[in-house]
Amino acid sequence: MPEPFRYEVWSALLADIVTTEGKVDYARLAEDRDLLERVVAELGAASPESDPARFPTEEDRLAYWLNAYNAFTLHAILAEYPITSVWKTRNGQFFQRRRHGGGGGGRTGRCVASTPRWAGTRRGGRGA
Repeated sequence: MPEPFRYEVWSALLADIVTTEGKVDYARLAEDRDLLERVVAELGAASPESDPARFPTEEDRLAYWLNAYNAFTLHAILAEYPITSVWKTRNGQFFQRRRHGGGGGGRTGRCVASTPRWAGTRRGGRGA
């Protein structure tokens, strides 16, 4: 059986950039850009769709997509940093513009959040 997907790098990054108030320190995140790039690369290299044996349970699959969405969102924010709000970027299409490799393909943040990527999980919803 393959080794389950691990989130150590992601957890270390979050421990460094999330304040005691639960907010992201974006200036600090910009300093840790290499670590975020590593997280995004790891999430793009394996997913419940591309390597299902590494995500054997419903909880494993759900954890992947929740973490992927959050990491990809931070990655997209850094690409446009500094910004005041994701809703106030250029044409308001923040979640539609950026593509990420989660699930083995180029998906937008909106796609990760609102389509049946949660397939195989009871908590998954029906998509948009």
